[in-house]
Amino acid sequence: SAAGATESKTQKVEGDLDNHLTFYVEKEIASGIYLKGGVISVDITSNESIGTGSKYGNDTIFGWTGGLGYKHDMGSYFIKAEVAYSEYETIELSSSNTNNSVTGDIDATIGKLAIGYKF
Repeated sequence: SAAGATESKTQKVEGDLDNHLTFYVEKEIASGIYLKGGVISVDITSNESIGTGSKYGNDTIFGWTGGLGYKHDMGSYFIKAEVAYSEYETIELSSSNTNNSVTGDIDATIGKLAIGYKF
C-alpha cells in the first residue's frame, strides 16, 4: 500500500577545488629566516550523484595562510624550507529542490622544500 511504501536512493556529493590562488608576502626577520602571510581564494565545483535529482551549486571561498621558513642563497640558485598553515572558510552549499545542505571545512598544514633559480 502507499502508506507502507518506502524508497531507497543513494546520495553522493563531492567537490573539486579549482583556480586556487594565494597572494602572499615574505618578510625576513633574521639571517635567512622569514615569516610568510597571505590570502587565499579557491573555487568549489560540486559534483553530485543524487537520486532525487537535486543539484548543489558552486561557490568561491576565501582563507588565509601563515608560515615560517628559511631561505639560503647559493649564487644563481636558492633553497627554501617552509612550514605553513592555511585556514579556509566553511563550505556551505544548498540543494536546488529540497531544504538539504552540505558543509565542509578545509584546513591544511604543509611542509615544503624548494629549489629555485634567480633570474
